[in-house]
Amino acid sequence: MTGRFRHELLLFGVVLFAVAYFYNGANWNQQSRLDAIFAFVEPGHAETGSFCIDRFLPDPETGINTGDWSRNPRTGHYYSNKAPGPAMLGVPVYFVLFHGERMIGADPTTGGWLLFNGYALSVVLSGLPTAIAIVCFLALLVSLGIARRRAFLLCVVLFFGTLLFPFSTQLWGHSTAAAFVIVALLLFQRESKAAMFGVGFCMGWAVLCEYTCAVILLTLIIALAWQQRWRQLLWVCLGGLLPLLLFAVYHRACFDSFFTVASVHNNPRFRDAGAVAGLFGRISPDAVLGLSVTPYRGLFFFMPVLLLSLYGVFRKGVPRDRLYWLCIVNIAIFFVVNAMFNGWHAGSSTGARYQIPVLCFYVLLLTRLPDKPWTVPVLAALLVLSTVNMTMIAAVNPMMPSGYADPSAFDPRFANPLAVVYRLFWLDMLTPDILPIGLDTEVTELVRNYSTFNLGELVGLPGKWSTLPWLVITGLGVWLGMKGEGQPAGDKEMPQAEQSGVGE
Repeated sequence: MTGRFRHELLLFGVVLFAVAYFYNGANWNQQSRLDAIFAFVEPGHAETGSFCIDRFLPDPETGINTGDWSRNPRTGHYYSNKAPGPAMLGVPVYFVLFHGERMIGADPTTGGWLLFNGYALSVVLSGLPTAIAIVCFLALLVSLGIARRRAFLLCVVLFFGTLLFPFSTQLWGHSTAAAFVIVALLLFQRESKAAMFGVGFCMGWAVLCEYTCAVILLTLIIALAWQQRWRQLLWVCLGGLLPLLLFAVYHRACFDSFFTVASVHNNPRFRDAGAVAGLFGRISPDAVLGLSVTPYRGLFFFMPVLLLSLYGVFRKGVPRDRLYWLCIVNIAIFFVVNAMFNGWHAGSSTGARYQIPVLCFYVLLLTRLPDKPWTVPVLAALLVLSTVNMTMIAAVNPMMPSGYADPSAFDPRFANPLAVVYRLFWLDMLTPDILPIGLDTEVTELVRNYSTFNLGELVGLPGKWSTLPWLVITGLGVWLGMKGEGQPAGDKEMPQAEQSGVGE
């Protein structure tokens, strides 16, 4: 494959193929978002046209079909306790699916069509934005002066070497929010009026998908104000007006206040007495260790390639520009906020999933690695280890199966959910938990076979061998991206010493 857009096409293809190949179904988190989408679109119900999920909760106190709910104290109605962005984006997608399927005589709310719709919503709302964002990350790196093959490798690090990969195989807010953040960073570097408008629009949607992304938006605003770029700041604000309006209208309709977020009225099982909003308290030492180095949720244990980001933080002799400080500040604030959260462990998550929106900042720090003989071998070795970890999670499930999920069952300093994932993979247990979606509550044979799957299983490959086609096709795509000419026509190869933060 040749031509100027070879790397872009390869990246888009391998990322979208990965998130479409592995589908990890739904748990409480995904159910609450799907319920809101189904409730809004499906006609003939009292909740139609709203995000109220009452009819999907036959027993909310025990978590059937989800425990991830918030309850309006005045009306008593139930809503998802998640930021509303993915549900808002999902409404037009499901509207097309629902009415298209009805036109051909199918029932979109039951059986195989319901399972297909859950898969399609996951791919479109989580996978597609991620694939687009990785291409934008390549453009961002090239704009910083990074050679295209090196930039391609760093894009592989960001997707396949981090939690962005496995968490893009389910309907979360993390990966979609991360996608908007990456696009916003690309536009932030371009600095035109249109680009600044796009920064506000994308960051507004990032906040709609994950409330904590307000931190990133604030740092971008402060950076512009610090440099007294008032016109650019004005365009950022204008770009954010529509997402801000959607934010206010949603929370007013659901929780009687323009800026009362869903977590304020969270399920009481997730709230602590005396904590701010029932969720935030002092920084927990267990959380600091657990989120950084321990096998429980440690960033550097799950994704050891990010250890090299620390080198980029402290390396001398490279300019510490605006982007550098944005990386440092956002990484630090996200980590501290996560460590103050009473659910810092992210429930039954395999990994520190609340850090996903800032993973791109860790990878940006890798651009500061020196051009030394050790750089590529060490980066490659840590990338392989990180990618294998992420592939195991994607192949089994980003959420720990029942019996392994309860944090109280472990000492958080020593528990190792990643080891459980490896064991389940080796034992061919790629579907450790099955949870029906929508109003289906019975685990039928259809649900057992298709509520979670990978494409290799669908063509009859058993257990761990079902991942082989993905491995071959993805490996080929990455190899094609790393071979051949160093610079496509029209690009200028820069000496390493002249690149932004690369080389001595």
